[in-house]
Amino acid sequence: MRTSLKDLVDRLGSVWPNAWIQRYPHLGMMEWPIIDSDRRDQICWSDVNGNLVDFSVKVASTSIGGIHTVSSWHKWVWFPGNIARHAFCLWIACHRRLPTQDRMSIWVSEDEGLVCPLCEVEQDSHRHLFFQCVFAHDVWQRIKFFANLEEWPDGWDDIVELLSDDSYARKPLASKLFVAASVYYIWRERNNRLFRNAAISVDQIVQDIRNIVTMRLAWNTRRTRNQIHGPT
Repeated sequence: MRTSLKDLVDRLGSVWPNAWIQRYPHLGMMEWPIIDSDRRDQICWSDVNGNLVDFSVKVASTSIGGIHTVSSWHKWVWFPGNIARHAFCLWIACHRRLPTQDRMSIWVSEDEGLVCPLCEVEQDSHRHLFFQCVFAHDVWQRIKFFANLEEWPDGWDDIVELLSDDSYARKPLASKLFVAASVYYIWRERNNRLFRNAAISVDQIVQDIRNIVTMRLAWNTRRTRNQIHGPT
């Protein structure tokens, strides 16, 4: 037999058990609940302003995690049809938080080099990797052609500024996929050379990017067709 909240309150006799107060001291400061048998139970939550409101996951999440400004470039990262691992890598890149060697230098001795694994000339840094490095720059120039983004700049700060422009958010799905894939594959190649001593050519990276974007576009087309006409 289930015990109702009213039964529990009546059983406790308007006194919080000592074991409860010891574990949750704030109970001692709470008024004893008044049960109205004529009203239906309602789940409430105290919002960020201290107001008692109807409970929802959104309200609870906001109260716990706070309110955060939505980044203006989010439409280039979290768009329908994105490739999850590419989107995540691009998200970190837009925050400029990929762990390049210049950011990790506090754990590196002065004798250890911080040279870029791709060009082996300049210092490994976020700004250098996207897309000042001659290797990454070559990849980006070719991808810009396939993505119809020939007018786009080569500096990451300038690129993120374009990503934040609402007028560019309406670019085709292919363009968005190419941008995210370029960041992901360059970052992956950098890590493969640095940690696995494995390398592939610019031509191979560009081909890999084109292949993955083509497959995703085909998948997206099939998904859209199935949503409209049903599976064939």
